[in-house]
Amino acid sequence: MTIQDVADKAQVSKATVSRVINGRPGVKEEIRSRVKAVIQELGWKPSSGLWASSKIPSGFIGVVMENLSHPLYRDIINGISATLAEAGMQPVFFRSANSPAVREKGLEYFASGIVDGLILMESDLLGMEGIAKAMQNITFPVVFLEDDKQNAPSVAVDNLAVGKQAGAYLASLGHQRIGHITGNYNFAVSRSRYLGFVQALMEAGLETDEKYVAYGDFSWESGYACMKQLMELPERPTAVYASSDAMAYGAWKYAEENGIRVPEDLSLVGTDGVAPDYARKPVLTTIVQPAEEMGRQAALLLLERIRDRSGEIRHVRLDCTLHEGSSCAPRK
Repeated sequence: MTIQDVADKAQVSKATVSRVINGRPGVKEEIRSRVKAVIQELGWKPSSGLWASSKIPSGFIGVVMENLSHPLYRDIINGISATLAEAGMQPVFFRSANSPAVREKGLEYFASGIVDGLILMESDLLGMEGIAKAMQNITFPVVFLEDDKQNAPSVAVDNLAVGKQAGAYLASLGHQRIGHITGNYNFAVSRSRYLGFVQALMEAGLETDEKYVAYGDFSWESGYACMKQLMELPERPTAVYASSDAMAYGAWKYAEENGIRVPEDLSLVGTDGVAPDYARKPVLTTIVQPAEEMGRQAALLLLERIRDRSGEIRHVRLDCTLHEGSSCAPRK
């Protein structure tokens, strides 16, 4: 006997059964009475097999993300949704739009107890204080995506290694003046990729120069603007690493419009490995993130934590791979 059996018999959703059992508002009195009658008739009691707490499970998992439409996030969402579906659970997505105020409202909403757990994907370092404050009111398990500094389970790629791999690859092609377009520098992922990039250049015996670093925000438009900044230097770089594919494609567009050939005049590397609507031929060389696997691992970690909150806090690290397209060439 499960909560689904009760829901089917009462002709309501699992969420409605959960609201009735937990005494929450938002249920018509007639429906509340019907659900209680079915529970009594069936003699149903919640199993403690999956849920370690005494709270009646809702069957829902909250997911807070900055963006729900970007191709990378869509792949992560697919991984989360498929894995939760296998466990008979459903995700409830909340888009924070990188706004601390909106994110805190989302966390407050989920903290009210409508979900059994939470997956939080936020990278903004400036918002961590607000997240920590909101977390004080959350009593259910939480898993972080892209952030491994919290006292909670997490899933992330090694972003230091991502930047290092990109820098090392371009240096191996003989490039000496290598530019970098960062993502939003308030984001931990941007700083880690930048540091890895600098390490790679230093290990290759190359000098790092701040003038070859342009600060973007992960968007196509910022990639375009940052490439303009780099290409207007008296000694412009012969290669550029962008911290996202979107910025790399924006950079590529600027180069194309200004007679700079890729890869003949400029080598270009991105990060993500997803194909946005404006993806083009020839194919971009990029560091591929295992986005769907990130979502899958986050869901598995959360389900594991729901079953046993006393277990060891685990941090899963996933490797990225370099996909060689046709946007890079040896330095002439």
